[in-house]
Amino acid sequence: MNPVLRKVSVFIFALMIAIGVLGLWFVVEPEAAHAAVYTVTLTTDTLPLGAAGELRWAINLANSNPGADTINFSIPGAGPHTLSPLAPIPQLADQVDINGYSEPGSSPADGGPAIIMIEIDGSLAGPGNGLDFGAGGSNSRVRGLAINRCGDHA
Repeated sequence: MNPVLRKVSVFIFALMIAIGVLGLWFVVEPEAAHAAVYTVTLTTDTLPLGAAGELRWAINLANSNPGADTINFSIPGAGPHTLSPLAPIPQLADQVDINGYSEPGSSPADGGPAIIMIEIDGSLAGPGNGLDFGAGGSNSRVRGLAINRCGDHA
């Protein structure tokens, strides 16, 4: 075989392998995390993981879904609504926006007093924080909640 043709063939072969490896890398690259919205519709607390619609359930799902998630509230009936956890609320291990102002009838202070329609009463939860932020939850935001009677602090 002609030496020039052989060098060109080896170069093309190496180039095809490199393109194939790069193409495979793009195919197996993990998909970016997608934010999810979880809605609390119940005031109950089912241990250990929470039932669909409970705050414990929403926090556990947000913790298991990479990326910034949102927890909204839409509890039926006239408020305010009190959530009384039966054990410490799971640590917020991932970024989440807990928006108590999403509950119908509530509103932030906008020239007048805030209207809070969601209360977390920690008196049944035992020792612990009302909300505990882990390293991954450090950029979380909590709005429109009254958090009280927790074993350590809110």
